[in-house]
Amino acid sequence: GIQAGMFQNYDSDVYPGVDYEKGTPTDTRYIQKDDIISNNYITRVGSTYQDGIGINLGWISNTVIEHNDIYNVPYTGMKLGNGKPTLVSPLGNLQVRFNNIARNNTILSDGAGIYAYAKHSPLTKVEGNYIHDGWYSQYEDSSNILGLYFDDGANGFNVVNNLISNEATGEINGGEAE
Repeated sequence: GIQAGMFQNYDSDVYPGVDYEKGTPTDTRYIQKDDIISNNYITRVGSTYQDGIGINLGWISNTVIEHNDIYNVPYTGMKLGNGKPTLVSPLGNLQVRFNNIARNNTILSDGAGIYAYAKHSPLTKVEGNYIHDGWYSQYEDSSNILGLYFDDGANGFNVVNNLISNEATGEINGGEAE
């Protein structure tokens, strides 16, 4: 898969310049910005670690993610955000558009084609994506396998003209989409 921005694991990793109480970096050098992630074919990630994600975006802003094909991933197709979702983060002004995401969550549940986990400000636009055929996992209870999943109060999204079909448990869930 593709990783952009800085990532943290609250259980094991310690990064300098990160306020772990707020869940955001105090040092702006850790914020990835002004990138384009485009025209990639991503498949069968997570052969060693089954929580593999097709495109995983941590603390990132002013970035375009477009025209990517993500297929057959054990967990989430694309994750937007890192840190604690209840607090303001440096995330925002992402353009997530015209991506094709198929067969997400083939092994793990509680994920989505596009999974958001943070407050985004300014707004992040999720537009024109085709998310389909989310899998019923044979290993988990298959709860929360969705097209778009805004978890734990994630908000600051403008969601328009996405096509979601045949996801295991639904199309859109949670958050406070704007």
